[in-house]
Amino acid sequence: MKCQKFLHKSICLMMLGLGLLTACQSQTLPAPIGSSPMPISSTTSYPTTVPSPSLTQDIPSLLPAVCYQLTFVSECSEGTQSMYAVDISCLESDQPCIGEPQLLFEVSKRSHGPRPPIFPYDWSPNGGQVVMAAVGFKGKDDIFVGDWDGRNWVNLTNSPDYESNPTWVPDGSRITYIASSGEPDNSFHAYTMTLDGKKASQLLSTLTLSGVGVLYWAPDGRQVVFAYSDVKGYYQLFLANPDGSDLRQLTYEEENHGLYGFSPDGQWILYTLETETGASFNNIYRIQIDGLDKVAVTQSTKGIKSNLAWAPGGDWIAFTSKMEGNYDVYLIRVDGTGLTKITHSNADEFAPAWRTLSP
Repeated sequence: MKCQKFLHKSICLMMLGLGLLTACQSQTLPAPIGSSPMPISSTTSYPTTVPSPSLTQDIPSLLPAVCYQLTFVSECSEGTQSMYAVDISCLESDQPCIGEPQLLFEVSKRSHGPRPPIFPYDWSPNGGQVVMAAVGFKGKDDIFVGDWDGRNWVNLTNSPDYESNPTWVPDGSRITYIASSGEPDNSFHAYTMTLDGKKASQLLSTLTLSGVGVLYWAPDGRQVVFAYSDVKGYYQLFLANPDGSDLRQLTYEEENHGLYGFSPDGQWILYTLETETGASFNNIYRIQIDGLDKVAVTQSTKGIKSNLAWAPGGDWIAFTSKMEGNYDVYLIRVDGTGLTKITHSNADEFAPAWRTLSP
C-alpha cells in the first residue's frame, strides 16, 4: 500500500488525509489458530479536535504513517514463481490487521533477469528495491537487485561461482552476500558489494574462516551475527564486529542452528534449533546478544519452521511451515502466543519477508 506525504493547508485537505490514513490502517483481522474463523472488521478512529478559544487557529499537519507489507513467494505454476504482498497493520495489538494478497511480480525460466528459484531475498530499507539470489550465469546462483515491481533487474555478481543469502546493509548503501571461492577448495566467505556491482569487500577479514553459512547486520550497523560450523560439524552462532574482531560464540548445543538475524532493537537474535537429531520438526528460539538468556518461542513437535522474519515493531515473527499439507506462512508473537495462518491457497507459499513502505 502506497503511503504519501501531504502538506495540509486547509481543513478540506486535512480531512482527505484523514480518510487516506484510515484506509491504510483498516484491514481484516484473521482468526488465530484454534479460534473462530469469523473475520472481524477493524477501523482506526480519530478523536474530534477541540477548537482553540483563540480567534486564529493553525491547522495541524498530519504525519504520514509508515505502512508495512509481509511478502512471500508462491509457486502457482510450474516454472514460475510469484512474489505476493499483504498489507499489515495493528502490529502493536494482540491480533494484527491483515489485508488481501496482491501480486507484485513474477519470474519464470524464460525471464531475462533472475530465474527460479528466487530465494532467499531481502527488501531495501525504504522498500523500493529487492535483492535476491536466483539462477543466473550458466545456471548458477547469482545476486540480483531490482525495483519492487520486478523491473530493472541488475545481476550484481554475474560469476561462474555460487552466491547466496543476500541482505541489505542497514543504511541501504550496499548488499551483503555469501560467495563460494570456487574450485578447488570451495570455501564460503561473506562480502559486501556496492549497488552498481563494481566494488566488493570481504567481511570478517581478520578471521580465518572457510565456511560462513549466513550473515546478518545489527540494526545500528556496528556488529554482525553469522553461522559457522564448529569442530564437530554443527552450525553455531557467532557475534563479531564487521571485520571479525571481538568475536563471541553464542550457542554450543550439538545441533544445527538456523540463523535469521536480529530483533528490531538489536538486543535479540532469532534462530531455529533441531532439538532432536534427525527429527521432522524444529523450534524457534531467540537469544540475547550477550548469550545469557535463551527463550523458546515455540515448543512444538509438528513441522519444520524456516524463513523466520522478525516484524518491524518487534512483537511478531513470521515463518514458513508445513503444518497442513502445503507450505504456508504464519505469524506468532515473540512470547509464543497468537499463532495465525496468513496464506490459505492450495499452492506452496513460503519465504516471508517484511517490506517497509516509507512515506
